[in-house]
Amino acid sequence: MPKFKLDKRDSADARTRILDAAAKAFVAHGYSHTRLSEIAKIAGVSRSTLYENFPGKEQLLVAINHQVIAESLAVARDTLHAGPSAAEAIRLWLRTSVLLTDRYRTLLKIMHSDEVQPSLLIDREATMQSISDAQKWVRQVLRRGIKSGELRADISINRTAHSLQSIHYLLTKQAAADYPLFEFGADAGELAIDLVIRGLQG
Repeated sequence: MPKFKLDKRDSADARTRILDAAAKAFVAHGYSHTRLSEIAKIAGVSRSTLYENFPGKEQLLVAINHQVIAESLAVARDTLHAGPSAAEAIRLWLRTSVLLTDRYRTLLKIMHSDEVQPSLLIDREATMQSISDAQKWVRQVLRRGIKSGELRADISINRTAHSLQSIHYLLTKQAAADYPLFEFGADAGELAIDLVIRGLQG
């Protein structure tokens, strides 16, 4: 009897469903209390399919982290290179920290959970590389803005890029929280973002 295997599209779809199911289960029940069998059931795949893709919860967590990294870098790259001016590029990028899709918010919730931080140390190199990549693009935009006279000439490019990324991270963490410490308001944080841009322009 011939053996049937999942084609690449089916395999990729199953992998995405597993990761989405794992993130939802981790958020709902906690990382340590979630069982792989429960994730397989939510994803609608067999246990063998889950184990073939992810032998354990740690591998699932690392894969979710890589997914968050890939999506955040894609957004940073696209927005920081899409703005008609340096200020608008930074504004577009900062807006993405507040306007999150439901799926991305779920992924971020587990990544920001204190419970998973020790496990994520094994993937620290990938996380640090993503931070370095994003800061490189922010520095490029800042240099462009300073050169054109649009941004203040007296700002430190390296320190400002670091600060902007910190602001982006904090806003994202706030936007993903179930119980945020403060509300962004009806303008979805636009005033706060505008204050940052005005500070760069002087």
